[in-house]
Amino acid sequence: MKLYYNNCSTQLHLVMLENTEQHKHLIAQLLSHYKCYYEEKSNAAREDVFLFMNPPWLSSFERTLLWLGGFKPLVMFRLINNSVTDLTPEQSERIEQVRFETRIEERALTETMASVQESLASPLILNLSRRFRQMIDGEVSEMEAALEGLKTAMFALSENADALRRSTAVNLLEVLSPAQAVRFLATALKFQLQVMRQG
Repeated sequence: MKLYYNNCSTQLHLVMLENTEQHKHLIAQLLSHYKCYYEEKSNAAREDVFLFMNPPWLSSFERTLLWLGGFKPLVMFRLINNSVTDLTPEQSERIEQVRFETRIEERALTETMASVQESLASPLILNLSRRFRQMIDGEVSEMEAALEGLKTAMFALSENADALRRSTAVNLLEVLSPAQAVRFLATALKFQLQVMRQG
């Protein structure tokens, strides 16, 4: 993965001053990569969603930046502020609208996650977990059903969070010119590499 990021970063740097067609090609290439990444992540998360909500292959520093199995979508707005200094007033207004919508959806997902976590303290789960060693078949089924419900809720949260990350990125890229989008993507890749190196 690091090698891929390094290659992308190099390609982005090389075309920073190149023409619009090269910019569009590179943007399409990166979006295709991220689409494949999210498809593979979704398939793997079906097997063990808890693994993707707190990936053990990340460093402790990287895990401190996690929000529902990935980065917070609002991070993208900071990256745009640091990389794209030539926004028109219309672009700035559209970006603020995307930020507003993203903040609302991000907050709703965070509240849903809190509800899922609170459900772990429900009387049924607490009662079953206290008696876990003494369970008989019917109670084991209840515990399995409760865990399946939790897995289903966590998977839905993971999918919705990834969808918000994707839609936020696409909405922002639609606002930016190809040259601005390449600068934004280069900054995002550099940020990811720096986070990996810090870990």
